Order: sequence, then structure tokens, then C-alpha cells
Amino acid sequence: MKKNEKKLLGKFVNISGKNTIRVNVDFIKIHKKYKKYINLSKNYLVHCNSVDDFKVGDKVLIKSTRPISKTKSFVFVKKVEEVQQ
Repeated sequence: MKKNEKKLLGKFVNISGKNTIRVNVDFIKIHKKYKKYINLSKNYLVHCNSVDDFKVGDKVLIKSTRPISKTKSFVFVKKVEEVQQ
């Protein structure tokens, strides 16, 4: 792993293009002044070679990379957990 490389765990949301998926990452932040926990979430566009084998809600691991396009800077690593439907 490189020094400035991020690895994030998130939920698969939808397919956004030919080789692109959208992943929602939830995280908790503490407010500086009031010391209150704030739940935040962010959607990332992720490059993936095979987009056919995903279901909504699957947990996936993504990592940062060089910018692939204007909005894509993350690459799919592996599927951690599948949703039972």
C-alpha cells in the first residue's frame, strides 16, 4: 500500500456507466465545538471492469488511484459481503 493511498469500505448503490459503479461510504465525524457525533455519507464513482455481478447493498472495498476521469479516482478491489435476497 502506498503512503497516501486510501482504502474505503462502502455499499454498492447502482451502475453508473460501462465500467463505473457508485459506492456510498458512511463515516462518523465529531463536531469540534459541541463534541457531538455526526453521521455523514459520501458517494464515490468507482472504476470496475465487470459491473454485472453486483446487487444493491453489497459491501465493497475500494482504493484511491490516479484520476481516471473528471469524477473517478477510485478503483474496485473486492466484494466483502453479498446481500441475501
